[in-house]
Amino acid sequence: MTAGTGLYGGKSLEVLEKSVHEEGGIFFSRYKDKKVGTGFQRVFSFVHQRQVGFEAFFQGVDESGNVSSSADIFTGLTNPDDALQMDRMRLILHVKNFVSSRIDDRWLFINIQPKAMIGRKEPDTGFFHDVLKKNGLPTSQVVVMIREHPGENEEIFRTQVKEIRDLGCLVLFDDFNGASANLDRLWQYNPDIVKLQRSAIENAVQSKKAKRMLNKLVSLIHASGALVLMEKIESEDEAFLVRRVEADFCQGQYWGDHVARPVRWTPGDTPGSFHVLVERAEKRYYQDLKHNTMEMGTFSGEFQECAWSVADGVPLETAAQPLLGLERVKRVYLLDAKGVQNEESVYSHDQKDNLDKRFKPIQQLRGATVAHRSGFQDAMRDPGKVHMSLPYRSIASLKTVTTLSVTVHVGGSLHILCCDVLWREEAI
Repeated sequence: MTAGTGLYGGKSLEVLEKSVHEEGGIFFSRYKDKKVGTGFQRVFSFVHQRQVGFEAFFQGVDESGNVSSSADIFTGLTNPDDALQMDRMRLILHVKNFVSSRIDDRWLFINIQPKAMIGRKEPDTGFFHDVLKKNGLPTSQVVVMIREHPGENEEIFRTQVKEIRDLGCLVLFDDFNGASANLDRLWQYNPDIVKLQRSAIENAVQSKKAKRMLNKLVSLIHASGALVLMEKIESEDEAFLVRRVEADFCQGQYWGDHVARPVRWTPGDTPGSFHVLVERAEKRYYQDLKHNTMEMGTFSGEFQECAWSVADGVPLETAAQPLLGLERVKRVYLLDAKGVQNEESVYSHDQKDNLDKRFKPIQQLRGATVAHRSGFQDAMRDPGKVHMSLPYRSIASLKTVTTLSVTVHVGGSLHILCCDVLWREEAI
């Protein structure tokens, strides 16, 4: 190797392409004893129930078939010029292997090496654009994945996002971690897609609280205007959960191994057949819904009896006792026609005895208003009928509950009788 020429003899597109080889429609290059090239993982849309794109991965394979990851390859490159040439070669191979598939209605998800993108311009968008243009890949078909790192140079990050967007590519925030990421960046930079870290789904499968938080995080990202991609899905339970929290896109081992070149996916050609997954997910969802509806039917019978008793002049504390005897019923209370609670709540015995003293300042609810809650609004809009709210976090019990509500006349005045029922954590 001539001094100063680096790993592939130079960093220009023309020079690098001289080190690209092709066998059977697959493009690769050589590095030491390895063939280095591209693997693709399919990206699916739950709504479309089909593949919508391919994420390109860089990898090396030696003569014995041992696979090296992109991280392994770049770790071995201590010379910055060699690392730059390898990164540019990676971009060339990804684009060539994608274009060779002749698929013009799917995205190519492509990552730009974080070390090269942070702190300096290389690989600059001019080179990136030249690779796309020479190979005939429209920028509109490319999703550029950028890792969002806390504490990095804000101006550099802003420039990266702008230049990628100016090219006409979509911008994806990669490996996004709701726990440590700067959420302000969601509205400051308006990424088109946000890919959540694998840990988000791992935690949600193990913890009911983490599942609720994942559901809210997906909603928060949607509120920012971005779509949500969840990666590394490995099991049916994980796939069900990703669908339940309404992530838009998914990918992972559950739908098969990496492929050497993009091919159109059809139901049934991978272990996690997509139409079967959707069918099972829908069945499980409606089973949960049916179960909850039947349970609420049990509660609503006792709830209606309570309402009739209150209307007949029976004190709320007395009228509510049969209802409070049911498992998961947390409290019963009355609102006036403006949504204000003028009397104390009546709690179940276990709830009253176990109120957390640390939250005493918010346990006094006389004078509180819940006019903004759907339970109150639905009852006022459709009087005489028992309504059930969507689940929400109750400030009274600090639990996720659903509220049953119905209009009732007490002493000639319109009131709303409400009952908070503990929501089953299994259902989001």
